[in-house]
Amino acid sequence: MFALESSSEIRIGRSVLFFLFFSSLVLFSLSFVFGAEHTVTGSTFNDINDVIADSNSSDTILLGSKTYFSLGNQIRVVNKTNLTIRGQSNSQRAVLNAGHSNRIF
Repeated sequence: MFALESSSEIRIGRSVLFFLFFSSLVLFSLSFVFGAEHTVTGSTFNDINDVIADSNSSDTILLGSKTYFSLGNQIRVVNKTNLTIRGQSNSQRAVLNAGHSNRIF
């Protein structure tokens, strides 16, 4: 027939299940805390806007060490929280050239 498990074996089994569940929950949560990085490959504000549109909150947008030009438009960040836009390098910075526009964002 079936052997009955002792109460200590049941407690150990429950503890293992709780640990696995809790660990999975923590790992899943970390994926939302630490966002992904996205690199802008083009050289216009439209290219930056496309990457922003494809990103999620808490992501980082990486700009290359070059000049990004406006084609008469602005960089739009809509419905994104904690979004970071930064250059890839501290020594060679990205430049946002808006031409004669008085507003970039």
